Amino acid sequence: IENYMSCKSCNQQMKKGNFHNLKIADSDFKRDFCNNLYKKFDYISLFCTEYESIGQFLRKEHEVTKDTFKPSVKSDEKMSQDEKTKLFTITHASKTEIKENLKNKDNTNGSFLYRLSLASSVFDRGLINESLSIVTLLENSKDFEKSETSLQLKAKILSSKQQDKEAIELLKKLIDFQKPLVNPETNNLLAASIKRLAFDQYKMYEDETKLLKELIIAKDMYFSTYQLTKDYYPALNYMYLAKMIAVVNNEDKNFNKEFSIIWEDMKHSVTDWWSFIAQVEYLILIDDFSGAKDKLTSHFDDLDEVEISEFNIASTIRQLELYNEFVNKNEIKEIIDYLNKATISK
Repeated sequence: IENYMSCKSCNQQMKKGNFHNLKIADSDFKRDFCNNLYKKFDYISLFCTEYESIGQFLRKEHEVTKDTFKPSVKSDEKMSQDEKTKLFTITHASKTEIKENLKNKDNTNGSFLYRLSLASSVFDRGLINESLSIVTLLENSKDFEKSETSLQLKAKILSSKQQDKEAIELLKKLIDFQKPLVNPETNNLLAASIKRLAFDQYKMYEDETKLLKELIIAKDMYFSTYQLTKDYYPALNYMYLAKMIAVVNNEDKNFNKEFSIIWEDMKHSVTDWWSFIAQVEYLILIDDFSGAKDKLTSHFDDLDEVEISEFNIASTIRQLELYNEFVNKNEIKEIIDYLNKATISK
């Protein structure tokens, strides 16, 4: 693996002058590699569905065994070894196999902690509906309403399914549950649901007063979370909403100085698509469109820099399209068109 990933004879890498983090090409090596893995990781699930590179697979999976595995849900209670082993077996598989595993009712039976850990692990693999089915089983337990983790997980599921009215109701309950502490993830989820619901209702009723009121609430929540965490996600959402609100209010306001201070104050490093594209979005928000296009172009010229999926690109396009409905810039449309072509090519 190490030799393959640093192969200096690979034409792709020679052209770019890069001799590390090699993107997997279609080759017999993939199949040879799979033959040395647990059989549950088949060719399709490993290389064509869930993993973009050998490096990504190794980072996520190579240290995890039955002996080292720890459930994602932390609790004062201890899960039995039998349940821990069952949880590992069910969730350390391809998505297709996880779905098959969950059809067996014995695999969804168990203690409250087991079911919660199972639902959380399944959610983390992007199996939202399957996770919701397990959470529905959990809701019959008296412990559900007492568990911050279970409420948070259900809120994340509702938010992922964009059931924003239900998500907002639950998240407000969760914030009361967490007081006097402030949970950044809860704040971000609530702000996102308020924002989405505001835009959806505006499309139906075109009530600008209502839209402004809700967007200001979401903006202030994002800003308070940014102040708490110095994270790029709430910071960027604050910037988007600040500019959108200014447009609705017909304010010709220059945010560049404020945004640059926030950006320089943030904790930010590029580790994946979202942290990479945050840099591009920041440049768009300060109207540095040529800088945004240059950074984006250089990224697509070197796909090894971070992993990309069709979902990543589509989500970014939706955000930029929504923003451009307010600011209406040809430069942003050009960037959206570029991303659309990248999606087609993938």
